[in-house]
Amino acid sequence: MLQLEYLLTWLLARQGVTSDRGASLVEYVLMLSLIATVCLAALSYFGGQSGNSLGRSSSSIVNAP
Repeated sequence: MLQLEYLLTWLLARQGVTSDRGASLVEYVLMLSLIATVCLAALSYFGGQSGNSLGRSSSSIVNAP
């Protein structure tokens, strides 16, 4: 059975039939990792400032009449 799969793959390669499915998956993974890296960098850069702001907002909501 495995030899038949090898033969089919070889024949498709000889005919020029290729699949871009693997390349698309790699591109999506790279894009997702880039987005995650940018989000983490922004969070670490703005983290202290936004943490204080959220703390003040929550205390204002709790202390509201």
